[in-house]
Amino acid sequence: MAEKGAIDVFKNVDLSDPHFNRTPLRMQRWLEEYTTLIPLEEIKEKYCVTFPSNHQGEVKIVVNDTYMLCPHHFLPVDMKIEIVYVPNGRILGMSKFSRIARDLARYPRVQEEYTNLLYEILHSCLQPKTAKC
Repeated sequence: MAEKGAIDVFKNVDLSDPHFNRTPLRMQRWLEEYTTLIPLEEIKEKYCVTFPSNHQGEVKIVVNDTYMLCPHHFLPVDMKIEIVYVPNGRILGMSKFSRIARDLARYPRVQEEYTNLLYEILHSCLQPKTAKC
């Protein structure tokens, strides 16, 4: 029944209306983008480029506007992610945090699993003294 519902999503929409021109194709592309699993190793290889640092205090990063599909409802979840870590001689460029968060969010997951995977990636990259997401 669910498969039929997904196919019939546009049954009440006048697809001849110019505002809906190519909407099913755009929707399909969006769904493909947000249901494509990027392997953790690929994310690490792509973004875990660290730099030496003598910084000893906490580093706090806030990543806004990260979206992920909820696997239960298949609706977007808007996430605000806070990452706090104490470097252990290595730091990661600030833009890399949002890129890691974005790429990890390209597959439907529950938020708890997402948080654990994000922590795993960052801990692997930085090996910080302490960290929390």
